[in-house]
Amino acid sequence: MGNFSLYAIVRLPNQGTNGFQSNRHLFTVNSALPYWKQAVGVPGRPGKQNEFRLIKFNSGRKTQLYAQLADARTGRIMRTHHLGELLTVREPAVSVDSSLNMHVLFMINPKFWGHARIAADGRFDRPDLGEN
Repeated sequence: MGNFSLYAIVRLPNQGTNGFQSNRHLFTVNSALPYWKQAVGVPGRPGKQNEFRLIKFNSGRKTQLYAQLADARTGRIMRTHHLGELLTVREPAVSVDSSLNMHVLFMINPKFWGHARIAADGRFDRPDLGEN
């Protein structure tokens, strides 16, 4: 975590130590803790478990919502999906159905709600929008 900068140097063959340097790009790496998580079985793989996670990240300007699928044993992240901007007036609602799909209902703005479905293998269906 922290602030970093990055630039690239391109050297052509037989050019030696000289090259072309790109502009420096500054960026910040932050961490976010899961808002919700639940271990689920993996269809067709007895004994194996994955973990669904819902992550809220506040950049200081906006709160973003992410869905993540990780290996429950190792913690290795297999997929992360950006669900969208979250209005925190209402907390997101999360559930896992009998087919092991994670469903997330979240408020996008005062008039619209988003519904996202993440399958047990991490596939993501674009959120549906609903109006109040």
